[in-house]
Amino acid sequence: MSAQIPAQMPAQVPAQPPAPAVPSGEEAGVDAGAGSLFVIDSASDERLAQLHAQYAELKAQADEAAKRYKACTDAIKLELQQRAGPGHDAGAAQPRRIALTGVAGPSLSLAYVERWTIDSRKLKAEDPVTYVRYARKGGAWTLKAVSADEHAADGGEQ
Repeated sequence: MSAQIPAQMPAQVPAQPPAPAVPSGEEAGVDAGAGSLFVIDSASDERLAQLHAQYAELKAQADEAAKRYKACTDAIKLELQQRAGPGHDAGAAQPRRIALTGVAGPSLSLAYVERWTIDSRKLKAEDPVTYVRYARKGGAWTLKAVSADEHAADGGEQ
């Protein structure tokens, strides 16, 4: 069965949706303070119930598609790197950009992009003052499937 997302589904979801109005702890059944769990039964809203019902199937499809996509892109990268290797001249360097063209699919470009990263754990351990000067706190809403036991551990209802 292929799940369809209803037409009224927004094209883009805001990165940080506004927080829902949270009732007092007594009404919600949990402490309504920061870090608390606010439990909403999807049966309370038809639209939310539809989306909730589609979630598991769509997530499984997306995960499977992501696996296939990664396998395909990894294989293309490997094939392109092997074919564009240093060649017969031992001193030749591999090119940093490789183009794939043809009628079998879209034109693709493979590029080696160098990047620098900071070992934040090491910096925090060796120079905590500098770490604190440059550290930034951030956050994002995440959505994942959890068991009833996990909800109970968070203070929610089962």
